[in-house]
Amino acid sequence: MLIRFLAVFLMWTFFSPVLEASYKKLASGEQKSFIASPKKTQISAQKHYKYGLKLYKKRKIKKAIVHFDKAIEKNPKYGMAYFYKGMAHVSLGQPEQAIPALNKAIKTAKKIPSWYAKPYYQKGMAYMMLNKTKKAIKFYSKAVNANPSAQVYTARATAYTILAKPHYDKGNKKKGQQWLELARLDIKRAIHSNPKIPAVWSLKARLHQALGEEPAALNAAKRACQLGDCRLLKSKRKGQKAKGKENTKQ
Repeated sequence: MLIRFLAVFLMWTFFSPVLEASYKKLASGEQKSFIASPKKTQISAQKHYKYGLKLYKKRKIKKAIVHFDKAIEKNPKYGMAYFYKGMAHVSLGQPEQAIPALNKAIKTAKKIPSWYAKPYYQKGMAYMMLNKTKKAIKFYSKAVNANPSAQVYTARATAYTILAKPHYDKGNKKKGQQWLELARLDIKRAIHSNPKIPAVWSLKARLHQALGEEPAALNAAKRACQLGDCRLLKSKRKGQKAKGKENTKQ
């Protein structure tokens, strides 16, 4: 359940801005590049697709899926309808339904290399929900190759930290650190790509904490707080106060 929560949290943290971009593409006509079928089916299919997007933006996810399905029924090669259907299922925590839709999105969309980062990223999220972390990393890596972004680097770094935990639990610190070093590299790339995402700095703080690098952890938590996420910093300060009281009693 924790991994499913992390995946959905990452999706809403990073992927909501994609919706705004979709409306701009629709307005400019760029949307047509994602439709591979006769023109006569495009109008009614696109109508359902656009309405599905509006519902999705309002987080009426189940109703949005109904309209994505109607768009697909009208136009079985509507790549973007498959994509948003898959993403909708991911946001509902339904990876089993998401993966087939995302596979269809990859197969039916026209060959625009950078666009494939989107369904690959969502497939990674779906496999995270299924606790198939290594498979998730495979698709995050495909997304990175298609179009590297802070969003994808952060998701892959999170997956690496999840793989590290069981090794630490078993006392295999060396193997655990190998996964955490991979996470460290991706966090660095994410910050280089976009240094103003609080979730990246929070993850950085947790990574430093796991490696016993307390000053660096505190600095990262402070930066996350400056950007709007103060939960980790508050938790750390609360822990420090409790420790101080305990020392005073002794």
